[in-house]
Amino acid sequence: MEVVLFDQYASGHHLEYASRMAAELNELGISVSFLGVKRTERHREFFEDVETSFLAEETAVTEHADSVEIVEEAAEFATRSGADVLYFLQIDDVTDAIYRSERHEGIDVVGEINGAFFRNAHLTAPFRSLLGVPILGDCHAEAFRRLPSWAIERVPSLVARTVGLYGCLRTGRLDSVLVHSPEAKRFVETFGFDVPISEIPDPLEPWFEWDSSRLDARSRLGLPDDEPIALYFGQLRDDKGIELLLEALRRYDGPAFQMVIAGPPDDMDKSDLTAVELPPQVSLWTDIEFVPQEDVPYYFLAADAVVVPYRRQFGAQRTSGVFQKACGALRPLVAPNFGTLGRRVTERGFGTIFEAGSPTALAESLAEVARGDTQADVESMRAYANRQTYERAAEMVIQSYEKC
Repeated sequence: MEVVLFDQYASGHHLEYASRMAAELNELGISVSFLGVKRTERHREFFEDVETSFLAEETAVTEHADSVEIVEEAAEFATRSGADVLYFLQIDDVTDAIYRSERHEGIDVVGEINGAFFRNAHLTAPFRSLLGVPILGDCHAEAFRRLPSWAIERVPSLVARTVGLYGCLRTGRLDSVLVHSPEAKRFVETFGFDVPISEIPDPLEPWFEWDSSRLDARSRLGLPDDEPIALYFGQLRDDKGIELLLEALRRYDGPAFQMVIAGPPDDMDKSDLTAVELPPQVSLWTDIEFVPQEDVPYYFLAADAVVVPYRRQFGAQRTSGVFQKACGALRPLVAPNFGTLGRRVTERGFGTIFEAGSPTALAESLAEVARGDTQADVESMRAYANRQTYERAAEMVIQSYEKC
């Protein structure tokens, strides 16, 4: 079987995921190549042992091309290459483009929903009910598909991606869909079509197998070795709760601890963090940039707990790379009490939950971390991590190919 893995994005998380998945599929006997839009230095860093191609080198497509053109060129490339499967590693933002593109016969199309699709998904319930009405839903979807590009750009992204997924499932433009949680699987199944939907792991690295202690990790990063440390890792985005976390730190009234915030700026930057007036018990340590790949594990291994203060608009059906990394390091989690994340923490004993959106509740949870009261069921977390490997994800992806 020959497979083309396609991802139009080139950030670290995307490249790590694509390169690891390609390597594991190759190990399992699948002939895999990677297709991107434009080659970058970071591609060279991640894809040393995987065959790569780029639309900007193979076609007239540029990184600024219309998303429909990019999708169609990717499908044409895969067809010319003689591939059996075109595997979109993230369809979250391009379901509408896949729906509006031409259907390519002779090649199976597999689409993976990483999670961004579910941002604010709770707001789509009335609209999904409308799509579920016989004939009416099809009429709306067909009318959407015929809109010119300038009109599509004016459609709210939440509506565009929802109608796009409905249309892909209705017309067979997707032969199989992959998701990362039971909640996500149920959400997609509500559209009511027979396209196979498979839940696969959001894979992680079992860093707990490394010969690196908490003190070793702190020494590498220059962190204090004698204070409790809570970690926020990732982009400083509103839906990931960075503003909520800062308000919780302002209100904090507990034992002394170190709050480490590491990740690139987005809705906030370093100046926003340094402007916050914090109580004397809170020491703030920041690294507001893309963290080098080789340093990422040590942030998690250095922490006493990992905080994922996500707001409800993050999406109840989503998993989280940060959540998974915490499990790979066997570090307790502080998570909101909703969706996939809250359920997994509660059911599996992965840490503590707080009332979503409440800075006061989050501040109380941070005080538990500072007191050393936030613990995880280590054996439960280890067992979970061992089921979330890239090897297992690749095995389940192959099973999804076979369902096409």
